[in-house]
Amino acid sequence: METIIPPLRPFKHLSGYTDRRWPGPFFSVPTDELTSCRLSVGRPIDELAKSIDSIGLLHALWVAQGPDGRAMVISGGRRLAALRLLGRRYVSCLAPSCEMVTMMLMVFTDNLSRGYNEAEKALAWNLAKNTLKESELESIKEMLNIPKQERLSALERAVELPENGLLALAAGRLDLDNITAFSHWSRAEISSALDLFDRTLPSRQNRKQWLEWLNDLRRIEAISVDYLLQDPQLSALGGPNGEKQVRDFLLRRRFPSLSELNDRRAQSLKALKLPSAIKLQLDPQLEDIETTIKLTFTDTADLKNLARKLLEMTDQQEFKSLFSNDDSCKSTTR
Repeated sequence: METIIPPLRPFKHLSGYTDRRWPGPFFSVPTDELTSCRLSVGRPIDELAKSIDSIGLLHALWVAQGPDGRAMVISGGRRLAALRLLGRRYVSCLAPSCEMVTMMLMVFTDNLSRGYNEAEKALAWNLAKNTLKESELESIKEMLNIPKQERLSALERAVELPENGLLALAAGRLDLDNITAFSHWSRAEISSALDLFDRTLPSRQNRKQWLEWLNDLRRIEAISVDYLLQDPQLSALGGPNGEKQVRDFLLRRRFPSLSELNDRRAQSLKALKLPSAIKLQLDPQLEDIETTIKLTFTDTADLKNLARKLLEMTDQQEFKSLFSNDDSCKSTTR
């Protein structure tokens, strides 16, 4: 799905008052006749509405003329939403009489004072790209701090996210690096993955890994991601241990041979019949096995005795089988 913003142009022949800061006329417009270019994500308007109701509107909306001749708000979308929430019927607008690239730079400079989140940066770039000439975009790239082409491509794809995706990107629960994984996903699939992220709050590394595995499963099993994530075992996961549980589920689903190998390791660990003073914990990874050995002892002699038992244990076949592997995985011991 492609988000298309129609080209805009400044008003040219409107009379009215002028702002001392910016050249152009002021005029009053019915709030229900204005359209808006969205440049804000994840910023509630309740407090803004209370402020406007208390002290009034301090800054007029900036508008440009859309292709249908109607006024389109390019700066002040949140203020317009707040005014509508308050039931205001008219609002003061400013139509700068300058070139569109100058207007865009003024708009983005005004908004940069509050700091753009990644979702807002994507919307701002999309507005500029669909409004300005190619030769005028360099100054916008510099202002928005978009130095690399791959980052630019991710921003362009970000505007295609559903609403919960934009909110997750604005809040930092989703990264621009993750956007590539959604290239061929439906909105339902993206929403299902984002719901999973919200329930389990995975680390950045796990988010990236899970999306890779989900894409693999989507291709290998020829199923949609939202269907996969409806699995009862997965949909019930969440809470403090949810991240690890989801990771284990996806790891087993993506690499069934590794799952069978882990089951054999569990049986070997049980067969070792370790004394209670020795705790051996295995955390299988794709490329290795992270091993934690915990020893409980009272004095140096007790520690030496446990160390001797541990060395004897390493010669047992059950211990060696813990670190054996098949052709599908490579195993090392840390």
